[in-house]
Amino acid sequence: MQLERTPVHAKRCFLAAGLLGTFFLVLFAHCGGPDKGVDTLNAGGSGRTSGVSSGGVSSGGVSSSGSIGSGSISSGSTSTGTIAGPLDSGMDSTMATDAVTDSNGGSSDTSLPDTNGEASDAPVCEAGLTSCGGVCVNTEKDANHCGQCGNACMGMNSACIGGTCACQPGFDLCQGQCSDYTSDPSNCGYCMHNCQGGKCAMSHCLPIQVVQHAGTPGANLGLFDVAVSQSFVYWTTGSDVYYQSLTGNGAATKINASPEANPTGLALGPQYLYWVDFGSGAVRANVTAQGMPILGGNDVYLVGGDGGAPSSKPGSFDAVIDSKRIYWVNSRDGTVNAMNLDGTGVVTQLATGQTAPGAIAIDANNVYWVNYGSMTGSTGSVNRIAINIVDAGAPVTIAMDQDKPFDIAVDGNFVYWTAQDNPGAVLRAPVDGSVPGTVPTKLAGGGDPSGIALGQGAMDLDVYWTNKVDGTVVAMVRDGSKPAVTLASGQQDPVAIAVTEKSVYWATTGDGAIWKVAK
Repeated sequence: MQLERTPVHAKRCFLAAGLLGTFFLVLFAHCGGPDKGVDTLNAGGSGRTSGVSSGGVSSGGVSSSGSIGSGSISSGSTSTGTIAGPLDSGMDSTMATDAVTDSNGGSSDTSLPDTNGEASDAPVCEAGLTSCGGVCVNTEKDANHCGQCGNACMGMNSACIGGTCACQPGFDLCQGQCSDYTSDPSNCGYCMHNCQGGKCAMSHCLPIQVVQHAGTPGANLGLFDVAVSQSFVYWTTGSDVYYQSLTGNGAATKINASPEANPTGLALGPQYLYWVDFGSGAVRANVTAQGMPILGGNDVYLVGGDGGAPSSKPGSFDAVIDSKRIYWVNSRDGTVNAMNLDGTGVVTQLATGQTAPGAIAIDANNVYWVNYGSMTGSTGSVNRIAINIVDAGAPVTIAMDQDKPFDIAVDGNFVYWTAQDNPGAVLRAPVDGSVPGTVPTKLAGGGDPSGIALGQGAMDLDVYWTNKVDGTVVAMVRDGSKPAVTLASGQQDPVAIAVTEKSVYWATTGDGAIWKVAK
């Protein structure tokens, strides 16, 4: 017997015959959809159905050849019942096992085709569910099949909401991961704001201590100035100059070969670290290699000392450099000075007769400094002079009647400074000084502000400063259009400050330490 596909037009009928037990012949007809053809059992492979009368199966048995005969069932027995004919080549592959009797005359697979005539392994899912990998899921909220099968929502604290991967309440999506901006040190306050080794609390990076024993706690000028390179932090104490890795690994290392009287201001160049000494008035430099000082007698005197350099006068207070020269102020003799970085030539006095000149800054055209003034009254000032040492001209006063201006910074358009008289202030004014007596803009008041610095990098347009009495480190946009932001609080007498592209560093005289916080 063989299987053959018989086409029909209105419907298709599937006829299956088999022997069940010893005496019973079962006939089953299944009708499906139109124009698909049917697989029927044909006698002897002749292509015609036989042994089927209008009323059912004719009274014949099954011969050993597999055809339906015309005789009656033999006495109590049946023949072998195997199918002798081949499977019709036109039969659907999914139907190949349907209605095929085994050697015992039983059906090996009684499954029926679906309404399309083909079998399917996918489960039938109820409304609102989709079959994904043989499992019915809700793609509106299944995190492994969000919106479609196989689209998994990655990372912790993620969820599938309305068929779209999203973060659970209290989390925000950053770089494909859900982050808690209130406590994630890699995304503190906003995406990719890294706390640079510090913790994140209430969306703010917390400061960390970079140098624990930088100076003598509580000492006046125990920590005066701070400078930072890509890998190291440098500072001055009451007697020496030190450096340490920014990672905090290892102990602080002294740079100067011999004790200083009172090293104060620092200036860091690509090949040398420079500093001035208030006690002796000396100007010194130490060779560096990729920012790391080369020790063992590699510090030299540009001014002062016994090696033939120009003589010095006590009172050198702060210093700054450009690509050719070092500039410094002498608070005791009231001068602003310049000299070649390589130590050649003579010391040039750019300005004289100044009243206790203190901090100094520089841009491409001018040198700027503050005059601290007398200890009483508002006698301080902010000044500039052309950088051309051949024909610098007379100093120009940018702001007068200032209350003890202490530190200074400049960005080419404005000059910024701190005033320490109680309660103190942070101010700015145009660098040109074209309108003498113009009242400077007050950016902030109170807190006894001390050190000041400007942000580094094209995107950082802030000004930073320390408040010694309040124990805070503060940032504000340079034009003062937004409120100040406190970066650190609870600091013990913060003074000097330095800013890099990613972090803010400052020295605290109260505990003799150096700290940093991510910007």
